Amino acid sequence: MSLESAHLSSETVADRRARGKAARRTAPRAGQAWWEPGPDRPDPLAALLGQNAIRAQELLPIRHGRMSASPWTYLRGAAVVMANDLALAPNSGLEVQLCGDAHVLNFGLWATPERNLSFDLRDFDEMHFLGGIRSLGDGLGATVRGLRRIAASLGATRIACAGSSSGSYGAMRYALALAADKALCLAGPSVLDESVPQLLARAHRR
Repeated sequence: MSLESAHLSSETVADRRARGKAARRTAPRAGQAWWEPGPDRPDPLAALLGQNAIRAQELLPIRHGRMSASPWTYLRGAAVVMANDLALAPNSGLEVQLCGDAHVLNFGLWATPERNLSFDLRDFDEMHFLGGIRSLGDGLGATVRGLRRIAASLGATRIACAGSSSGSYGAMRYALALAADKALCLAGPSVLDESVPQLLARAHRR
């Protein structure tokens, strides 16, 4: 039995329902319908321009041109602005698996093992678990220890981490935590916090 299933089995349906209702009181759905910038909101333009230092300079005019085409294309390219704004939003305290590129084109139909059609996320290559994988442990540190135990039990002598789009950030994080031999990042790093330049510097020194 995994840690996750053991945790869930200790809770009754009523317990989980009560926990969900308590979280809803902390972060009511009505509170998600209205947003107003606070006085200490980080400047969106400064946040976007700050990312340019680690991007391919010759591609910046193309990026900015595409972002200026419509509000939709702006929001697709302004993940750092959205992250800054959502960081100040009400927090339910419930952890989720985060798809780094959760736009409508990454949703669709797929078949379940029971041969039913399900409409859900279908781009799992961009899923990363910076808060840890609950079936392996509570938090990133416990997850890394769990992955090391699995690697040791399999007799693995080399470890590689891979990710695409926003998953590149997760690949860098886990590669450094696991002392991996290689990290394959199939996109530029996603600047979700100020640690990315330090991550890159540490990776280059390995």
